[in-house]
Amino acid sequence: MILEKAPEWRGGSGGQKGNGTPPTSTIRTSDGRRVSVYAQRHDGPAGGWTRAEVLKSQLPAAAAAAAVVPDPQGRRRFTHMPDMMGGPAARMTPEHRYVTPEGQTYDSVTTILGATKSDADKRGLEEWRESVGAGVADYIMQEAAAIGTQAHLLNEYYLNGVVPDETDGGFRLIARAHHENFRPYLDRIDMIRGTELVLHSDMLKLAGTSDCIAEYDGVLSIIDYKTKRSSQRPEWMHDYFLQAAAYAVMYRGLSGIEVGQAVIMASSEQDTMQVFRAPIADFVDEFMERLNMYQGRPANYSESWALFENVQAATSLVGN
Repeated sequence: MILEKAPEWRGGSGGQKGNGTPPTSTIRTSDGRRVSVYAQRHDGPAGGWTRAEVLKSQLPAAAAAAAVVPDPQGRRRFTHMPDMMGGPAARMTPEHRYVTPEGQTYDSVTTILGATKSDADKRGLEEWRESVGAGVADYIMQEAAAIGTQAHLLNEYYLNGVVPDETDGGFRLIARAHHENFRPYLDRIDMIRGTELVLHSDMLKLAGTSDCIAEYDGVLSIIDYKTKRSSQRPEWMHDYFLQAAAYAVMYRGLSGIEVGQAVIMASSEQDTMQVFRAPIADFVDEFMERLNMYQGRPANYSESWALFENVQAATSLVGN
């Protein structure tokens, strides 16, 4: 595992020269719709495409309330790759389950990992709730979720070349502060396959939403953002890497593209920023054990995974 801490700002114009039509990647909303995002050509010294305009009427409800303007010229420009998955995405229900275009309902990766945590981890959470009281615990968790959602949205805006109107009061200061922590690391992203990508696997019967799939420092990665109250330890990242492994497996099933690296970006309210990186391959087998446990099969049950591997061997040439 690689841990990075607060390097110097890596801003700049970035971008690559491009020809032909604008890139065709999309923003996917939480209900499975694809948002129309247009690219604008800049013919200055950096050249290339930058994400510049979004159809406001198609933004997620939380974002549609805020005015959005084109990203000012001179900010970091990101290259967006064509959508390789094709077809409609699954949609998330109010109960945090996912319904596929064919009508199948699957539990989320986070639900599966939460239900299969070790007894020690479950006890730790119960002891914390008892120590602060159920009401306080619920309030802390609700606040953390709200702040995290806003920080994620600001990151998504940034990668897609859209910024909220600065006069809009819809984003909390702490969410904006988290986003400022993330920005130097977001500038190390490029060749974006998608943001807020809704993924599912009919074979493995699971689904989930990846924050971002893109190249990080030139390596195709599952990228996940975490907003925390304090600095994190590498050993606390374990389930997040399992989550990334699940997203990589589902993405390969939908696109035929192999993702080799997991990148966990963690911003804390103590003004610290950490990036944890690890190979996806180190966590796939353990995720499959947790999935088998959740679905009522022996932990070492291998038939579904072997079948999945055999099917994907035939489609692996589609990607990259």
